[in-house]
Amino acid sequence: MTKVENSIPILGVKDIKNSLAFYIEKLGFKLDWQTPTAAQVSRDEARLMLVPNARAATWIGAEDIDPLMQEFAAKGVKPSIPPINRPWAYEMSIRDPDGNVLRFGSEPKASQPVVR
Repeated sequence: MTKVENSIPILGVKDIKNSLAFYIEKLGFKLDWQTPTAAQVSRDEARLMLVPNARAATWIGAEDIDPLMQEFAAKGVKPSIPPINRPWAYEMSIRDPDGNVLRFGSEPKASQPVVR
């Protein structure tokens, strides 16, 4: 069974510049990384991803999502977004019965093309 390593809430924000200023200047978080479409901040062990105009979701890191995909499929769970190799992770999305999005991801696969 694949080890699930961590989780990071993904917060939808209206203006990433203003949101980063709030988290960094007012709440004491630090910027971990930023791309044109997302950023991550942290304070101690807490991490948050900020994504403009996104729905709230949770990122769940894993050793390898392929065994998770097989485990979920065996129980009748189909991903809302099948595994895809992104620059930041090999990831898939699952929706729970209430529509919450769980994004499972592992390290990008060097053997597969990257989709941006």
